[in-house]
Amino acid sequence: MAVGRESAEGQCVLVITNRLGMLSVSAALALRQAGFRPEVALMRAAAGRRGSVRDTIANYGLAYTIERIADAALRVSWLILARREWRQLEVHEVPAGDWDGLARLADRKRAAALVSASFAYRFPPHVIGRHKLLLNLHPAPLPDWRGADPIYWMLRRRVTVFGVTLHAVAEKFDEGDVFFSALAQPRFRFSRGLVELCLSRVARSHLGDWMSAIIRGDVVPRSQGTGTYWPLPTKRNQCELL
Repeated sequence: MAVGRESAEGQCVLVITNRLGMLSVSAALALRQAGFRPEVALMRAAAGRRGSVRDTIANYGLAYTIERIADAALRVSWLILARREWRQLEVHEVPAGDWDGLARLADRKRAAALVSASFAYRFPPHVIGRHKLLLNLHPAPLPDWRGADPIYWMLRRRVTVFGVTLHAVAEKFDEGDVFFSALAQPRFRFSRGLVELCLSRVARSHLGDWMSAIIRGDVVPRSQGTGTYWPLPTKRNQCELL
């Protein structure tokens, strides 16, 4: 999927996410550092009833609740420390599932590429076919750790090597051709938040160079081959992790 001999300078790359978190913000900042003009399409998940801490304890247990609160505190602290950088990003609110609105935004900004990060939705086929360069920053090595929440399963299986993978979005979830990947061994990996912090640093270090090479047409993606898809964890799974 060669895009052509083009320069990154000033080109818009649209980062699509459900939330402004460590991975999605780091992706946008890495692109800006490489000379791109990153903008964020924030397609929030459909709002549902938010349970209280008491509800979470009743449904998942005390250990899980404490772990989730600690992870949330880590993410908020990270965003506060990085606020001078990420507040300069232009953020566009897109209603959940408004794929036409997302396409109009990409057309209006003349986006050279779209990159999803911390994004829970599956792209419909007509969206995949509409954009010549639609990529996903997957928070795990592929093809062994496909799925919407690979970090959960990697933590549960006491994996020591994590990673990020930049791949083309395909109709089959997480099965698109791989452009680049990088591995990481977090020093502390007893919670999801700490792993995400490590992966956000990997993304910040590599994504700008990766995207520049793709835009220039210097890289040929490789097919993944046979891999493993991990389902979304159930409530019982979440309780068993700790």
